[in-house]
Amino acid sequence: MRIELQPEFKGQVTIQCKGRGEPTAAVIVDGTGAGDAYACPKSEPLLAVSRGGQLVRIDGSVAWSREGSGIPTGFQFLVK
Repeated sequence: MRIELQPEFKGQVTIQCKGRGEPTAAVIVDGTGAGDAYACPKSEPLLAVSRGGQLVRIDGSVAWSREGSGIPTGFQFLVK
């Protein structure tokens, strides 16, 4: 799953899943760290996070939110 940050963004990123399925488009994160994924897979995907066209590392781990049946509803992570 591709996630694109604003060029100077550092901090917590919060993504809300708006649907289910395999993501086909990048999630664009705004200047506050929020973004909407129009499709999220049932399992935890590999995340490719970029800032200003360069891949960046996630600081720590990804925290997934799930509904009662275990389907992801969103996730959060930190970038420095």
